Amino acid sequence: MSEEETRSVVEGYLGDRGGHWLAEDVELELLDGGRMTGRREVAGPLARLCEGNATELTIADGRAVVEWAGGPAAVFEVEAGEIVQTRVYQGSANPWPRSPSHDRGQP
Repeated sequence: MSEEETRSVVEGYLGDRGGHWLAEDVELELLDGGRMTGRREVAGPLARLCEGNATELTIADGRAVVEWAGGPAAVFEVEAGEIVQTRVYQGSANPWPRSPSHDRGQP
């Protein structure tokens, strides 16, 4: 997927946290090592994780890293217009260096 398509899917999900952005077999990997699979299982916990305004969004290679101020970070993998996997990390555990061209520009 292009960076624009990935951004569109992730920003769409963050905007309404609707299950329609999630693949039927979406996977969620939690901080404690737990895993969930399937749209119905993942929808509620992922929506709660994504509450609040993201402070940073970085896009590359069909993935998006989202960070929340004082909270967690998550890597969303996007394929064919759907989120297929999300891995949760401690905040500021962004696996990619900051890139002004990919940041939202918010503090």
